[in-house]
Amino acid sequence: MQKNGLKIIAHNIEGFSQNKTDILASLDADILCLQETHRTADSPPGMHLAVYTPNRVYGSAIFVRDQAMVQGTEIISSEPMEFLKQEMQHLTIISIYKPPNDPFIRPPNLIMSDKTHLVLGDFNSHCTEWGYEEDDQNGEEVLSWALHRDMCLLFDAKEPPTFMSGRLRRGYNPDLGFVTSGKANLFHRKVLGHVPRSQHRPVQVKTQPALQPLIAKYLPGFNYRKAKWTAFTSDIEDKIETIPTTSKSYDDFTKLLWNVAKMHIPRGCRKRYIPGLTTETSQMYEEYVQA
Repeated sequence: MQKNGLKIIAHNIEGFSQNKTDILASLDADILCLQETHRTADSPPGMHLAVYTPNRVYGSAIFVRDQAMVQGTEIISSEPMEFLKQEMQHLTIISIYKPPNDPFIRPPNLIMSDKTHLVLGDFNSHCTEWGYEEDDQNGEEVLSWALHRDMCLLFDAKEPPTFMSGRLRRGYNPDLGFVTSGKANLFHRKVLGHVPRSQHRPVQVKTQPALQPLIAKYLPGFNYRKAKWTAFTSDIEDKIETIPTTSKSYDDFTKLLWNVAKMHIPRGCRKRYIPGLTTETSQMYEEYVQA
């Protein structure tokens, strides 16, 4: 994963048009996984086509903003379903499209490594796990596949449905996302707004770095390890003689300590820090961020 995370968007585009292409470009995604592209795969402005499979009725494509992040692509043949795979340094992204009237098919070589996998697409399957009233055969197959591959569903029932049926006037969730279970906390899913002339809404998945700095409140403190103790002691001894040795002089004494400390003991605060890191690993992280 990139140091600053990724914005990945999956969308059943229901055929390219100039208006839809402009909307996709405005989403400022790092990666686009599109379904139902049909025969064309017009790159949105600022994006590059990584891999696609043309189809007169369906069709899928993956676009990237930075071609350097792509280490390899693959079209996994399993008709009538469409599977596109894109390999990156720390993440494998898979786009899936299952036609509405066909069964869900599990390709045996879809997930073949220990790398983190993110699977996005239009599964066209019903399951109570993602908001349907009952399971169908496809939903049971998808759920079984996810459990077998140790994949976690990215879904929040509070999010709007990904598909609004114009005929039934109801919302459904055929567009799903799954991620390797141990990394699920690093992926955050959100259903975006309606796209004109499309019943599907784009689904956004954002990643965050495994090491996430915290923004701390600025509370400066003394760095006693870098203090100039000899000069501190000398100044205290020289100036304390000017303070009368009475109980009423306590405030003058504390003021003296404070002023001399500010002169000889460095004072500051780190606004960004990562809890639990040693000094050495924290320095390595800061060098990585600045690279």
